[in-house]
Amino acid sequence: ECLGREPGARSPGQRPAPAAWTPREATAPAATWQERARAFLDGAIETLWTPSGKSMREWLRKKKGLHAATIRKTGLGLNPADKCEPRASWGLEPALREDGTERFQWLPAGLVIPNMLGDSVHRLRVRRTEPGDGARYVVLSGSSPAPMTMHVDRAATIIVESELDALLLSQEAGDLVGVVALGSAQAKPDTATHEALKAAELVLVSLDSDCAGAKAAWAFWPSTYDGKVKRWPVVKGKDPSEARANGL
Repeated sequence: ECLGREPGARSPGQRPAPAAWTPREATAPAATWQERARAFLDGAIETLWTPSGKSMREWLRKKKGLHAATIRKTGLGLNPADKCEPRASWGLEPALREDGTERFQWLPAGLVIPNMLGDSVHRLRVRRTEPGDGARYVVLSGSSPAPMTMHVDRAATIIVESELDALLLSQEAGDLVGVVALGSAQAKPDTATHEALKAAELVLVSLDSDCAGAKAAWAFWPSTYDGKVKRWPVVKGKDPSEARANGL
């Protein structure tokens, strides 16, 4: 239940005040990583627009509401099969698994979602085609933690979780609002995004309509950005893409 659970007996004494939140600067990946990420992404983009990418393109159009022009402009791609590459080829330090074997840069099969700054790739997230019992989304090692942002110079900015939802909102209402995609309800803005939100006149918090999204909407955002925050829950679904599929 979103309303929580029975709190039980309260421990005696005054509770310590939570530490004040301070945004962190999201540094760009190293040049080697960006070069390798660009090459991988270019291949994924090319694959998406081949006959083998037709089903993914149809899914993006029908389920996520994205136009072909949006898919091309934002650089979505398709990695057809799991791959593992040496971490050094991505400019990453060596790393070992718990059993002592070498870790690799894992490139899962699925939809490749880039976060770009200009022409440079700063993050690659993959929505896995067949996650099984594993995570549906995987962020490639070495990626920047900065959220995806679009048009955050607008007077109003809307906060969502999924990059695909952000792309849909930007496509449909980018002339009205800026968009920030956090990746999860618990994620926080980096320094640059924080400054943009402080300058905005209105911040619409539209995290997924579930317990995690509701908790984040009612706690962190109003306390950080004061009266400019308005909770803007999704209707007809848990997120914008689902709402659109349901006829909104």
